[in-house]
Amino acid sequence: MSAIFEIENLRVAYNGDAVLHGVTVSLEQGSIVGIVGESGCGKTTLLRASLGMLGQAGQVCGGSIRFAGKDVSGMTQAEHLSYVSTVASLVSQNPQRAFSPVRTLGSQFEETALLRGGLSKGAARARAASLLGRLGLSDPERVLDSYVFELSGGMAQRAAIGLALMNSPKVVFADEPTSALDVAVQAQVVEELVSANREFGVSLLVVSHNIAVLAHMAQYLYVMKDGEVVEQGPSEQVVARPQHPYTCQLIAAVPKLRGAR
Repeated sequence: MSAIFEIENLRVAYNGDAVLHGVTVSLEQGSIVGIVGESGCGKTTLLRASLGMLGQAGQVCGGSIRFAGKDVSGMTQAEHLSYVSTVASLVSQNPQRAFSPVRTLGSQFEETALLRGGLSKGAARARAASLLGRLGLSDPERVLDSYVFELSGGMAQRAAIGLALMNSPKVVFADEPTSALDVAVQAQVVEELVSANREFGVSLLVVSHNIAVLAHMAQYLYVMKDGEVVEQGPSEQVVARPQHPYTCQLIAAVPKLRGAR
């Protein structure tokens, strides 16, 4: 399979201080890839650089960022954002931030489709309801008529996943998509992301500090520490036979149930 998204030797700095040091990551069409590491390792910066969302303090200092072979690293920020919005979307850590609290979810789904997909208001509403239903929400119309603060965390995250899929992106980036959720809801959202990959054929790049979550979801893992990739490989291989001491630390940090006393 060919890569739908890849970064090569990417270097990024904030206010002149280097935070990514020659990172290379590849995502094949239709696959799920995970990037794992503790807070501050650079994984969210990688996503922001890829999406053109570094802000004024951030700068890509070297390397390339390609979507389906097209290099966006030399574009202006406006050009980068404009192009990426046609091929990629983001599911953030906090689903509340994906939606305005003063407008119904339905109006925001419709606006997204009108601005980027060219659908009519009625067709956008129908697509949004269909997506939410396929993502396990039993009453999509009620969800679309709701405000985000009226939904549980799990429902809001599923709605955010639906919004990310609204215009049929080739790539979805998920930034700590389960970290703000209860454990039981985490499992549901993980399954919805995996289902979205299978059902819609979208490629997923998921970043998390939880190696257990990513090992369950992703076919391939990159382990990041201090702005560098220190280990990579098929998920089962990385978890079963870790080569780097930091990977071993991440695996050892996964909570384990104790036997009955």
